[in-house]
Amino acid sequence: MVHSALRSAGLTRRWAQTLRLINEHEGSITGAQIAQVAGIDAASVTRLIDRLVGKGLVGRVVAADDRTSIPCVLAVD
Repeated sequence: MVHSALRSAGLTRRWAQTLRLINEHEGSITGAQIAQVAGIDAASVTRLIDRLVGKGLVGRVVAADDRTSIPCVLAVD
């Protein structure tokens, strides 16, 4: 049931899991942390986040003092 609801919304389970993690961490979770929690490699997470950014669902926050750690946030209209 949940799987079909995700599909009808155009989301995969992995996308939904990533959005949930970003929401739970309120913009303080990085791609590396998502990879660790989700048990997938960092390159896959980067591609996944790129797709979510492209769909306008997620944004990246670049801190002026640490450009190597880029937290993700849910996009807000």
